[in-house]
Formats: sequence, C-alpha cells, structure tokens
Amino acid sequence: MKNRIFIIGLLIGMTLLLGCRTGEYKVDLLIYQEMPALLAADTELASNIAKNPDGSLMVTFEKGTMYLYLRTGSDMNEEKRQVAASDAFVIFHQAYMNHPENLKKDGTTYYRQKIYIHTFVEDTELYIIEWELGKENPEVTNDRSGNYM
Repeated sequence: MKNRIFIIGLLIGMTLLLGCRTGEYKVDLLIYQEMPALLAADTELASNIAKNPDGSLMVTFEKGTMYLYLRTGSDMNEEKRQVAASDAFVIFHQAYMNHPENLKKDGTTYYRQKIYIHTFVEDTELYIIEWELGKENPEVTNDRSGNYM
C-alpha cells in the first residue's frame, strides 16, 4: 500500500514538475498573438483574407502552423491567391526569425525547427507550404489549386 501511494505521489510530482506538453512553445504563443496585427498591417494582403463575422481576419494557429482562409470573389484568381498565401507566410517566417525568444539557450538553434501554412478557400485546402527555419526558401509540400474552380 505504501508503495502505491509513493508511486502515485511520484507520478503527480513529475507531472507538476515537467508540465503538460501541448506541442506549443512559449514563443509560439507570443507570435500567434502578434500575427493578426502584422497581417492586418499589410492592407493589400488583409483585403484578400476572409473575415470572421466579427470583422477579424480568418486565421488560426496551432503547433507552428498557420491556417489562413482567403476570401472568395470573382477577382480572386489563382495568382492572387498564391501571392496572398506567400506574403502571409513570409510575414509568419519573419516573426519567427526576428523573435528573440525563438533561439535556444545555446543561441544557435531554434525551438521551432519548421513552420507551416495551410491555405484554404472556404472548405477547400489549396496550399501546404513548409519552411525550415534558417533556410532561405520555403518548400511547397502540396499545391491543390487545380481542385478549386
């Protein structure tokens, strides 16, 4: 009986000491708070992003991934959608690269190694792009723009 109580106490202590792992770093949460304002600051980009009913930009974040929803309309052709997704991802990348808390204590490696963007028009996912921090250019993982008519 004493062993069980000791083991349960040890497990509770370890959980409190280590905390729960959600997949989010402290720097992620700080950047997620800044991003809507950074995206809205670029008026041309903000005009191409879909809006929530409250008027805010339709963009969410989770585990180093930005989920961006582009607006619909006859003037939103494929080129305009690609430029909007690219511009938003560059802003997201710069936020990670310029944030002082993104570097680990050794000062040479980043907490988040890769960031991603998933771009949608309504329910259709068009682009998935990943960018390894420290590299010059991103890599398009998936381009489904042909699926959207």
